[in-house]
Amino acid sequence: MKIFVLTGGAGCGKSTVSRLLKRDFAIPVIEGDEVVKHMLANDIDPIIISNILESEVTTHGVFDRKKFLGALFLDKLKKDLLEKELGVTLWNKVTNLIQHDYPHERLVIVELATVFEMGIESNFDGIIVTSCPLETRIQRLVAYRNISHEEALKRIGSQDSDADKIKRADFVIDTSGDILDLPGKVQLLVAQLTQVLS
Repeated sequence: MKIFVLTGGAGCGKSTVSRLLKRDFAIPVIEGDEVVKHMLANDIDPIIISNILESEVTTHGVFDRKKFLGALFLDKLKKDLLEKELGVTLWNKVTNLIQHDYPHERLVIVELATVFEMGIESNFDGIIVTSCPLETRIQRLVAYRNISHEEALKRIGSQDSDADKIKRADFVIDTSGDILDLPGKVQLLVAQLTQVLS
C-alpha cells in the first residue's frame, strides 16, 4: 500500500481535487483536516492549546472553534508550534483509520493542509500539491468561506508559501483556470499515480 498526502494552501482547491479523486476514480481519501478538528475538540486538552497560542480557546470550559480560529492566525510561530504538537498524534490516528477502513487498498490519499507545518511529510510515500495564483486564492476564500479580503490574506500568510510546497512536491496540480478543466488534470494525476503503483 502507498499513502500519499494531498496538500495545498487555503483557496488552492485541494478539497475539490479530493472530491474528484473519490467520485470519479474511487480512490479512498481520508480528510485529515477533519481528523484534526475532531482531535482539537475531543482529544487535546484545551489548556494545552491555550498555552501554546497564548489565547483563551474555550467558552464555559468547552473548546470553542471560533475563538480557536481567531487566535490561530494571529501568530505564525505559535500556529507552527501547535501544529508540530499535533503531528505525531494525527499520523497515528490516520494510520489506524487506514488499517481499519482500507486494509487491502493499493493507494490511500490523505487530504491535509498542514502536512509540512506538522513536520510529518516524510511519513508519506508521496506528496501532491495543489497550486494557483494568490489573487485567485483570495477571491475563492472571500466567495466561498464568507471572510473579508484582509482575513483571507491573514490565513494565506499564516501558511507555508506555495513556492515552498511546490519544491517539496512529487506531483503538482495547477487549479487556476476554469473548473471544467480540473477533471482532466486529476485524470492525468491518477495516470501518474498508477505508474508509481505498477
